[in-house]
Amino acid sequence: FGSGECVFEEAVDEITLYFSCNASLAGTELRLTIYLAFYSDNYFLLSKLFLLGKPFSEMTVKGGFYNNGSAILECGKGTYSTGGVVGQCAPCPIMQYHDSTGATVCKDCDDNYYTSSVGMEVCTECTSSSDSKFCS
Repeated sequence: FGSGECVFEEAVDEITLYFSCNASLAGTELRLTIYLAFYSDNYFLLSKLFLLGKPFSEMTVKGGFYNNGSAILECGKGTYSTGGVVGQCAPCPIMQYHDSTGATVCKDCDDNYYTSSVGMEVCTECTSSSDSKFCS
């Protein structure tokens, strides 16, 4: 019959999600644009949604977002996502941070700054009393 894949592109507003889809149907290549509108208290409906034969929980998302199986959400501060089939955002590693939501990569701490744990939103400045092994 046919095959294809849809990718979450963006949340247009509070209730509308935009997907782009590529499909092959009987040898014909198709490009589809799909807008889906849901009220915030009805996101459970998305878990029952299938786009081109794939359940919502397997929907590919762009970087900076993740799919929790019932909603597509932006990564929080201190986390990132490179996109794909992502069930959660990864925490920024030690010596990296991110101070805004929707990150696709983490930022390196500047010289004389550090983070001592993962998932940080800011780096801490090294001082003479810093206990960090990352300060010289």
